[in-house]
Amino acid sequence: MPFTLKFRPKSEHSRRMIRKLNNQLQGAYGRFFKRSLLLAAGFAIARLFGLGFSLLLGRALPTEQYGFIQYSILLAGIMGIGTQPFMQHTLARFLSLARKDTDHLDQVVSTSVVLLGGIVLVTMLLITIASAVGESFNLGAVVIFLCLTIYYGYYGLARGFEDSGRLSAVFIASNVVQFIAIFVVYSLLKSRETLPALAIYGLSYIGPVLFLTLAYPLPVRVRRPLIDQTTAKELLRFSIPVWLSQALFALTAAGDVFILTNIAGAATAGAFVFTRTLGLAFDFLPTSIGTLIMPRVAASASSPRRMVMFSSVAIIATSVVLTIPFLLVYPWFIQTFIQPNYLLPISTVVIMILGQVAYGLHGVITGAIIGQNRNLVGLVSRIILTVCLYVACYALIPSMGIDGAALANLIAAGIAVLTYPLLISLLRPRRLAIVES
Repeated sequence: MPFTLKFRPKSEHSRRMIRKLNNQLQGAYGRFFKRSLLLAAGFAIARLFGLGFSLLLGRALPTEQYGFIQYSILLAGIMGIGTQPFMQHTLARFLSLARKDTDHLDQVVSTSVVLLGGIVLVTMLLITIASAVGESFNLGAVVIFLCLTIYYGYYGLARGFEDSGRLSAVFIASNVVQFIAIFVVYSLLKSRETLPALAIYGLSYIGPVLFLTLAYPLPVRVRRPLIDQTTAKELLRFSIPVWLSQALFALTAAGDVFILTNIAGAATAGAFVFTRTLGLAFDFLPTSIGTLIMPRVAASASSPRRMVMFSSVAIIATSVVLTIPFLLVYPWFIQTFIQPNYLLPISTVVIMILGQVAYGLHGVITGAIIGQNRNLVGLVSRIILTVCLYVACYALIPSMGIDGAALANLIAAGIAVLTYPLLISLLRPRRLAIVES
């Protein structure tokens, strides 16, 4: 059913604006946002079960062990700096460009699989060296890294085809498996170890991917004769700034937690991460729009400005609607179902929500930028965000603790969003002038 605005404005100008908006909602914008809402609903359902994962662990384990589990998951994200963005962004974009040409499509997929295998081998070598130097080996983080590599391979394929149904299905299924397994191990069997939780978190992503691959295969083929050196060079050339940006993203996602852990302790970091996990309710729509906007922009020759503006308004409006019930339920929820030492002041939670919204807006703009093949702009913006976050964390956390970590995220994400228009203007692609003879 198409989106339609049915109220009747009084002025002729307003009527024209409403007709224009209706036409946009019933056309390409309407299809895009319906897919985004479908994906957002899938993310929401999946996150409810993912929240159950955190709730069960929060009830069963002290904050120190919960903090170690979150630390290991973040460490696995750092290990995946090479693999995750290659499949999640590079493969998805090249698929969106080649999906109407079957031969070129299979060539892109076959070449990407070979490159991914090489990236995994290099990563495992670096992990081995780092473990030997640091005299420690985090088995749970390695398991999560390998499992997420397979998951993001499928994610990149489905994203390239703009298949929100597959993306929703695999995400929901993996989180359902996580919830059931954690319930059995920690609620029924009363385990109090951290390794089972890490193994469950990683392995839960494998089953749904294998099932969908075998039962509902995507229209792609991996064949050795299709591995192409020229395509490999194009993939790697595109990936370099994406890898750098992902490295900064991993440092951004983990930086505040690492700094907070070192300065305030694992218990404080555990409480901070737990509330931030609850705040993912504000991330459903931005994540779905950011996921689908990249291949849509890549396959379109038109400017994404209107789509980005429309998306930003939708994200802000949705966040405003969610904020009041979230703040009303949050204290009761923590005190009733979790442990009181996980409860943060409402002022801190508000700052964390604002930061989450700012990160969502930044992600949508970044998706559009990558779709335009302007990775340098995205990389510079990520550098600005990372530098601002670390500077703010070291400046604020020693004196403000969790409040400092929350404020540092808001400051960094806000600056990154506000400076994006300037970067887009300054780093505009150069056009060759036509010289007349």
